Amino acid sequence: MIGSSLGLSLARRGARVTLIDQDKPGCGCSYGNAGIIATDSIFPIASPLTLALMPLMLLQKSSPLRLDPKAIPKLSPWLLRFIAASTPGQFKRGTLALSKLTGGALEAWNQLLTNNPGARFQQSGGWLELYGSKASLQAHRKMHRLQRAHGILVSDLDRQAIREMADSVDPGFCHGVHFNRPNWFSSPYEVVKAMVDEVSELGGEIVNRRVLSITGEDHSALVHTDDGSYSADRVIIAAGADSAAFTKELGDPVPLIAERGYHIMLPGPGIDLSLPVMFADYKVVATPMSEGLRLAGTSELTTDDSPPTAGRIESLVNLAPKLLPGINLEGYEEWMGRRPTLPDSLPVIGQARHHRAVWYAFGHQHLGVTLAAITARLVTQSIFGEKPVIDLTPYRPQRF
Repeated sequence: MIGSSLGLSLARRGARVTLIDQDKPGCGCSYGNAGIIATDSIFPIASPLTLALMPLMLLQKSSPLRLDPKAIPKLSPWLLRFIAASTPGQFKRGTLALSKLTGGALEAWNQLLTNNPGARFQQSGGWLELYGSKASLQAHRKMHRLQRAHGILVSDLDRQAIREMADSVDPGFCHGVHFNRPNWFSSPYEVVKAMVDEVSELGGEIVNRRVLSITGEDHSALVHTDDGSYSADRVIIAAGADSAAFTKELGDPVPLIAERGYHIMLPGPGIDLSLPVMFADYKVVATPMSEGLRLAGTSELTTDDSPPTAGRIESLVNLAPKLLPGINLEGYEEWMGRRPTLPDSLPVIGQARHHRAVWYAFGHQHLGVTLAAITARLVTQSIFGEKPVIDLTPYRPQRF
């Protein structure tokens, strides 16, 4: 999603673009996300609240968070950075930095998809966040107040309003809010495909190769693949969770890990939802997609070489009928993706320290869809010598 957005933004400015990916367009982490342009998501996951809740979540088998005990030695440097980023002061600074990006995210998407076939997959109407108890609602009230202070429209919902907007959800969810302004994509894959197709139509080259290394200078860079090298005036590394290997070679080590997420896709769910629903107590989102209904969520921290955890999918399958009574699970498809995650919950957007021809755009964690278009705008403006609409200092790779 990030790479295709960058490619389209640059190609429309007249740049000759080459997109290099070992997979087909749209088959990475963006393929399986919940599809929401979550302009209300202004809070870093690294927070005092997360630290307070983490011990309990780690002890619960059905928790939305799983930390693989075998991975703790390898992940401990990242975890220590996460703890350091979760202080009240860091949380406040992170919230401000994220809100600047999310504040321009929807308008950036609207502009990027103008006259692009991918626009037909962009849906409006906002999304719901539901709570299973009044206590759960009250626990989120401080966040709602902060969101409103940042200009986010948050409408309270009672039981009747929830029934009118999402009568398929379990009646036990009698408290909720409606984030009115966010949009969502009913097929993130098709959006990526449409953007890549336009890049090709504008003269861009789509290369299906595995990148081995990148070497850069001040005015040019070389991308070395398993089938030859490509020279460019500018190279942008937007390789998701695999980006850190390249930045380290270029002199910019970053503490990036792959945070796993899972989904189940139901081709014939047997129920209707008109907009996405977040079940806040379970950190699971149900999104109506062109291909059916997607239930996405969970967070798993483990090593890259460990196999998918069957329990993560089982948890989603077991939760589905509790959240959405009457749902048809027959023929569901399961998926696992790797979110590129940094300990301070902010992306890396900026120029390489020693190689001025190389730029970075990765680490968007849960907000890859949300921030793809605004990231593309910021990097494009910078490459063309313009002042970006947002100060990039909080996202610079050298902050670590």
